[in-house]
Amino acid sequence: MEIEKTIKRPFCSVCNSKGVELYKDLKDKLFGSDGKWNLFVCTDKNCNTIWLNPAPAEEEIYKAYQKYYTHIDSNPQKRNSLRKIFIQIQESYLANKYGYPSTVPRFLRFILFLAPLRRSATDFNVMYLPSTKGKLLDVGCGSGEFLFSMQFRGWEVTGIDSDLKAVQVAQSKGLDVKYGNLFDQNFNDESFDAIVLSHFIEHVYDPKKILIECKRLLKKGGKLVIATPNNKSLGHYVFKRNWRGLEPPRHINIFSISSLKSLAILSGFVETNIFTIPRISRDIFIKSYQIKSAQEISNKNNISMILKFFATVFTSVESLFSIFYKHIGEEIILITKKSN
Repeated sequence: MEIEKTIKRPFCSVCNSKGVELYKDLKDKLFGSDGKWNLFVCTDKNCNTIWLNPAPAEEEIYKAYQKYYTHIDSNPQKRNSLRKIFIQIQESYLANKYGYPSTVPRFLRFILFLAPLRRSATDFNVMYLPSTKGKLLDVGCGSGEFLFSMQFRGWEVTGIDSDLKAVQVAQSKGLDVKYGNLFDQNFNDESFDAIVLSHFIEHVYDPKKILIECKRLLKKGGKLVIATPNNKSLGHYVFKRNWRGLEPPRHINIFSISSLKSLAILSGFVETNIFTIPRISRDIFIKSYQIKSAQEISNKNNISMILKFFATVFTSVESLFSIFYKHIGEEIILITKKSN
């Protein structure tokens, strides 16, 4: 479906500075929506937000999601003996770090310290949330896999998504998932102990408005956790306009550590813990290479051994460099809370 109406966005959504053109005539090589798109970067060097300009009009953006993946459940991995052992190691780690119940011996947790990428993925599986068994809201929850997992771990979960197919898949699991946007739901003040925005905030036109609403919905002391692509990542540095994290025209704003932290502060959050992780660096490398070389974006079963090898090397390099350069991971994680 052709996007017919666009809107000009000359100013940064975070600091309101003007932007300059960074990339021109980008195409959607991931999901094949129509159009050519330009990305601008903020002229304030302390901000460095990247954004789509012009962008699809809000009433037209749904056309860019016709082949999107949020309504598709990932295939469950077969639980062979090694997989079962790794799950036990994860459970031991989560019990020790976050307090989740587990019958697995806790000494197993130390194994994950030898595998930082696996440890990063395990932290991400619970979105850095301790076992408080409160009310959890996932905005942009997709088909509800994260919510299903957290409900099993004791949280009282609610989700929202604007993809009707995704909502139907989530509801078929017995989850409380609502169709629409955050502002349609009319939640009461201080309704939730934690709110998660996992790869959601880059898709919205007014991120500050979203964070202010999250602050209203959080109980005092409640946590907000955000995960989003990092425009200062090693992957972006290597692949430039072909970096998978750009994803025009669905990614409206792409943040740096400094701009996301500023956005949180401007929205009323004071205490912030912000860092980057290389969790998805292997997938980012593969997809970015496929975009650059004009290959079909393949699933995991059709990727050449050579590409897998170089993706593994890239992941190892990014993981190593992340120890010394905290800003180069592919994802930004921001953890903040509502002040008492």
